[in-house]
Amino acid sequence: MEDVGDLTQSSETASEYGRPPCPNYEAILRLIERLSLECKDSGSLLKIQNAIHSYKRLIQLKTGHCKVLLEKLQTVENEVNGLRKKLADAAREQLQQGQELCNVRFTLKQEEEKRKNVVWVYDKMKEQLREKEDQYNKEVKMKQKLEIRVRELDMDLKTVRHNLNTVLEERNCIERQLFQEQNTRIIQDEILANHLHKQKELKMAQEKISSQLQEAPDQHTQCTEKMRDCIQKLGLENHKLKETARKQAEKIEQLKKNLLSGVLSDDLTEKLESASAKYLHLYEQNQLLRRELLSMRTIQRKCEKLKKHKKKLEQEVVSLRSHMKRNMIECGQIEQYKWEIEEKTKQELVGKLKQVNLFLQTQAAYEDKLEKLRQKQNASVRTQMELRIKDLESEFSKMKSQVDCNQIEMENYKQLYLAEVKIRKSLSNKLSKTDERLAEVKTKLLLERKQYRASQYSMVDTRPALEPTCPRDSNKFFIPRSFSDEIMLPKSDLWHSIETMENCKTKASDQLCICLSSLH
Repeated sequence: MEDVGDLTQSSETASEYGRPPCPNYEAILRLIERLSLECKDSGSLLKIQNAIHSYKRLIQLKTGHCKVLLEKLQTVENEVNGLRKKLADAAREQLQQGQELCNVRFTLKQEEEKRKNVVWVYDKMKEQLREKEDQYNKEVKMKQKLEIRVRELDMDLKTVRHNLNTVLEERNCIERQLFQEQNTRIIQDEILANHLHKQKELKMAQEKISSQLQEAPDQHTQCTEKMRDCIQKLGLENHKLKETARKQAEKIEQLKKNLLSGVLSDDLTEKLESASAKYLHLYEQNQLLRRELLSMRTIQRKCEKLKKHKKKLEQEVVSLRSHMKRNMIECGQIEQYKWEIEEKTKQELVGKLKQVNLFLQTQAAYEDKLEKLRQKQNASVRTQMELRIKDLESEFSKMKSQVDCNQIEMENYKQLYLAEVKIRKSLSNKLSKTDERLAEVKTKLLLERKQYRASQYSMVDTRPALEPTCPRDSNKFFIPRSFSDEIMLPKSDLWHSIETMENCKTKASDQLCICLSSLH
C-alpha cells in the first residue's frame, strides 16, 4: 500500500505542477516481473503491463510531436530573428535617411535664404541702377537744355550779326543818301518842280479814286440787294429741296422695306427709278444754287475789299500830305539822328559781342568739363554693372545647379522612401504571417496539453480499480519518486521558447511603430 501511495502521490504531485511523468519503463517492467513472482494474480499485472506499454507508446508519440513543434518553433524563432535584424537595419536606414532628409531640408533652407539674399541684392542693384539711370536722364535733359540755350545764343548772335550787317548797310545807304542829298541840293529846284508835278498828279489820282469810291458804294448796294434776293431764293429753294429730299428718302426707305418683304412689283421699281432720277436732278439743282451762293459771297468779299482799298487810299493820301510837310522840316534833323543812331548801335554791338564771346568761352569750358565727367561716370557705371551682372549670373547658375542637384536628391530620397515603405509593408506582412503561425502553434500546444492532462487524469482514475486485485501485497507495488522526476515532459523549454517568441514579436511591433512615428 505504501508503494501504491507513493505512486499516486507522485502522480498527484506531477499533475499538480502540470508536468506529465516520464517513467523509466525498464525499471517499471522489472518491478512488474518481480511483483508477478510474488503475487498470484498475474492477470491484473498483465493488464497493468499492457497499460504501461500503451502509455509508453502514447508518450513516445507525444514526445515526437513535441520535437516537431520545437523544430517549427526554432524555425519561427530564426525567421523572427531574421525579421528583427531586417527591421533593425530598416530602422537604421530610415534614421539615416531621416538625417539625410533633415540635412537636405537644412541645405534647401540655406539655399533658399541665399537665393532670397541674391534676389534682395539684385533688387537693390536694380534700384541703384534705376536711380543712376534717372540721374543720367536728368543730366541728359540738362545737356539738352544747355544745347538748346547754346543754340538760342547762337541764333541771338546770328541775329545780332545780321542786325549789325543791316545797320552797317543802312549806314552805308544813309551815307549814300547824304551824298546824294548833297548832290541833290544843287538841283533842289528841279526836285521841287517835279514834286509839284507829282502833287498835281496825285491830286488827279485822288479825284479819280474819289469818283471811283463814290461809284463803288452804289455798286456795293446793288450787289448786296441782289445777293440778298438770291440768298432768299436759294434758301426757299434749298428748303423745298430738303423737304422733297426728305420725302424722297422716306419713299426710298419704304420702297426698300417693300423690297425686303418681297412685295415689290414692277411699278414700284419704276417709281423708285423715277424718284431716284428726281432726287439726282434736285441734288444737281441744289449744287448749282450753292455755287451761285458762293459766287455771290465772293462778290460780297470783293466789295468789302474795295471798301478797304478805298480806306487805304484815303490814308495814303493823308500820309502823303503829311510826308510832304515833314520832308521839308526833317531834312536837317536826319543827319543828326543818323549820327546818334550809328554811335548807339556801334556801342551796343561792341558790348553784345563782348558778352557773347565771354558766354561762349565759359559755355565751351563747361561743356568740356561736363563731357569728361559724363564719360568717366559712364565708363565706371558700365564696368560696375558688367562686373555685377557677371557675378549675379554666376551666382544664379550656381544656385540653379544646386537646386537641380537638390531636386535630383529629393527624387532619389523619395524613391528610396517608397522602396523602404514597400519593404516595411512586406516585413509587416511577414510579421503578421508569423503571428498567425505562432497563434496556430500556441493553440495546438494548448490543445495537446489539455489532451495530455485528460489522458493523465484518466490513468489516475484507473488506479482504484487495481487496488483490490492484490490486497495483501499492494504495499510492494510502488514507483519511486525519482521516476516521477524522470517522467516529466520537457515543456518548460517549449513554453520558454514561446514566451521568447512573443517577446520578440512585441519588440518587433514596438520598433515598427517607432519607425512609423519617426517617419510621420
